[in-house]
Amino acid sequence: MATAYAERIDERVDVLETLAEDLRAFPEAAPRAEFTRQFKVAQLILELTDEDLAQLFQISRPTVGRWRNGDAAPHPIGRKAVFHSLAKVAKDKLKAIGRYAQAA
Repeated sequence: MATAYAERIDERVDVLETLAEDLRAFPEAAPRAEFTRQFKVAQLILELTDEDLAQLFQISRPTVGRWRNGDAAPHPIGRKAVFHSLAKVAKDKLKAIGRYAQAA
């Protein structure tokens, strides 16, 4: 059982590390549809609610919904900042996993 748990932690770490790399490498000039796709993936993997994202970016929940649905997106320069912030959230989750794994 401990081995299975450790494997799940390792998988989670791999997913978070890959996500953080992908978010940091997101091109400013990417089209809105690509922003929407990556935003949805990040929200899912990071397990963030619309409320969490609204607080993180200091925007309204409906704006988060419009970003997720592709009805709107930040300016291309702002998209890079959004993904850098989400990459930081991923890194913070990685640190928390590391502390938890060390304590276990």
